[in-house]
Amino acid sequence: MARASKRDSILQAAEHVFQHRRFHEVTLDEVATRAAVGKGTIYRYFKDKEDLFFQLATDGMEVMNRQLKAVAKSRHPTPAKLEAICTTISRFFLKRHAMFRAIHSEEYAQRRPEAREALYHHRHQIGDIIRSVLRDGVRQGILRQDLNLELAENFLVGAVHGCDMRAIHGEPPLPVREIVNLFLRGATAS
Repeated sequence: MARASKRDSILQAAEHVFQHRRFHEVTLDEVATRAAVGKGTIYRYFKDKEDLFFQLATDGMEVMNRQLKAVAKSRHPTPAKLEAICTTISRFFLKRHAMFRAIHSEEYAQRRPEAREALYHHRHQIGDIIRSVLRDGVRQGILRQDLNLELAENFLVGAVHGCDMRAIHGEPPLPVREIVNLFLRGATAS
């Protein structure tokens, strides 16, 4: 198995294990078993469990940001781009909710302050991507000229996050399409 694919295999195994258990309950032995590698192989790619956890989160954010950039560069109309972006963000965070809850904990932040910095960096990139789509929509006359791009981007991300939290707590979430449609009712040029 090639070096990159072993690392990816370990990350995939770790993602599965971390999704179903709390950070402190997971052992590297479990990850190694699920990845079908020796525990020592994990240490070739990651310093310890925290490093594995951190790289799992940041690698995932990089993959998501690449997906969002591809949507933003596509030829789809602005409303379709916004829906695809919001759907991608929602699916990503719903799948990894427990991981991000752990990273945002004070205990983890004190041990790995670079984790929060990395998340803020990726969050900023998400904002840049969304604002670029909104900017294009304004330029094309689809969205209002006076649209505050930062406020609009924060509204979309916040609404998606709010719906995700409803789903996490077992409440029926508002579909992403409805969030985007609600946004467009207020932001569309008349």
